[in-house]
Amino acid sequence: MPFIEAPHEDEWGEEFGSLRAEVIDPVWHRVDWVMRVHALDPGSLNAHNVLYRQAMKGTATLRKVERELIAFVVSRVNDCLYCATHHRRGLRRLLKDDELLQRIEADYESAGLSPKRLAMLRYAVKLTREPAKVVADDIEALRGVGFTDLDILHIAEVAAYYAYANRIANGLGIPLEDWITEP
Repeated sequence: MPFIEAPHEDEWGEEFGSLRAEVIDPVWHRVDWVMRVHALDPGSLNAHNVLYRQAMKGTATLRKVERELIAFVVSRVNDCLYCATHHRRGLRRLLKDDELLQRIEADYESAGLSPKRLAMLRYAVKLTREPAKVVADDIEALRGVGFTDLDILHIAEVAAYYAYANRIANGLGIPLEDWITEP
C-alpha cells in the first residue's frame, strides 16, 4: 500500500465518471497504483491522465518506443523502481530484443543505440539531472541528428512528465502492483 489512502478502483464514486475507463491498464485490465493514488481527487486524476497520454502518445517522428526509452532511462536516473519497472515492461514489448534491453538497463551509453536515440537520451538525462545547465548547444545537438523542434518539445515533455510521475511514485511510497509478473 502507498503511504496515503488509495481507494480500490471498485470503490470510486460517480464523480470519476468515465475516468476509470481511461486510466485502466490495457494489458492487465486494472488501474495502476500511480493512478489509483489520485482517487482522492478526480481533478488530480484527470490532470495526471491528460499529462501521461500527451507525453506518451507516439508520433511519426517520435514513436512510442523512443518515448518508452526516455521514460525508462529517466525513471532509472530518478531511482524510481515503480516507473522503471512499468516502462521496462513497455520497452521490452516494443523492442522485442531482450539483449538490447539488458544493455540499455546496464548502460544506455554503451548499449549500441543509434546516434539519434543516444542524443535523445543524453538530453533527457541532462534535463533530468541538471535542468538549469541545458543550453542552446544541447538543442542544436538534437537538431544535428535529425530531430525537429516539435520532436525536441516532445522529448522535453516526456522527460518532464517523468520528473513528475517519479516524484508521485517515490514521494507517496507507491508499491509495485502484485500482479506485475514480467521483469
